[in-house]
Amino acid sequence: MFGFDDAQQAHQDVYGQDGQPDNQATFTGEALGGAAAFEAMRKYEQHEEANGKPENHQMAKEVLAGFAGVEADRLVQTKGEDFYDSEKIKRQAQDNASNYYDQKYQGGGDQGGDGGYGGQQGGDDGYGGQQGGDGGYGGQQGGY
Repeated sequence: MFGFDDAQQAHQDVYGQDGQPDNQATFTGEALGGAAAFEAMRKYEQHEEANGKPENHQMAKEVLAGFAGVEADRLVQTKGEDFYDSEKIKRQAQDNASNYYDQKYQGGGDQGGDGGYGGQQGGDDGYGGQQGGDGGYGGQQGGY
């Protein structure tokens, strides 16, 4: 599994400052899968904010898997990967996104802090936490 911090870095590398993937073909499949999973979590949280929480855990994971698949396809198109690699990247994105969802909503919990994804532990910023006044994902403390 591609760790969350690795996925966040891959997302920044692949999507850049403007949030749009460029057409460079210099990233590994694992990095593309991690970046797509991170972007899928962002889109899922925006969807959840606009539409409310899904009825159940399974529905939430299906919605997230859809976002991950779409993001992986989008990246594959811009990077020129072949079909085999595109399916592998899509599966990695879906698996990683599912893992990130589980960490956040099913036991990522707080450990000595109030961050969102994985909480804060020893001063590290969580998925929505803050470290030294610097916002995590989305810049909201304990949110998204």
